[in-house]
Amino acid sequence: MRNNIYELVYGNDTSEDNEIDLLNAEPPSNALILACRQIHDETTGIYRSSYREFWSQSTFSLPYAQLRNNYQRRLQRHRSEDLQHITQFQISMKAAALGALKSAPTIPVYYKLVRPNVWYAYTEIEGKKRIKRYWYHTAVRPGQHSWKMFDSEESLIMWLEAVPSSGRTDLVSQIGYFISGFPMTEALTPHE
Repeated sequence: MRNNIYELVYGNDTSEDNEIDLLNAEPPSNALILACRQIHDETTGIYRSSYREFWSQSTFSLPYAQLRNNYQRRLQRHRSEDLQHITQFQISMKAAALGALKSAPTIPVYYKLVRPNVWYAYTEIEGKKRIKRYWYHTAVRPGQHSWKMFDSEESLIMWLEAVPSSGRTDLVSQIGYFISGFPMTEALTPHE
């Protein structure tokens, strides 16, 4: 019976349609394991597993409206090593169509982390997803980053097979790149 209670306390909804706002994300609390020695002994393994699963299997998102409010400072409440375990993440933004009047409606643009350091940008128009660009992020040296852009998933995969991985890089700096607005115009530029 106690194990069922522990499973309920530490259960995570990691389904893809359950997006968690990263700025307000709350990983499983360790309060229960601090209650007494017996509960600590019984729940430590369940808690650790649930905590790891929360960061590695949940789908996180950041709506653009929240990015304007000093997102970097707000993300610092999460441990850097926890953020590095995120594998499913999406940034939602709005962009004016290129060449459009200021009164023209904006187009939703999404940047999605699809595997460590690999992102793609897409728009959804009339319910149809249109992938526009892929990016691969590498750390050149501390504080300096480099992005490689691809027009198709095939060209990205071919490049990844030929070039050794540089390992995971800082997620917060990757987010900063996308919200700076630079790739937004590239994401909306039509392919040749």
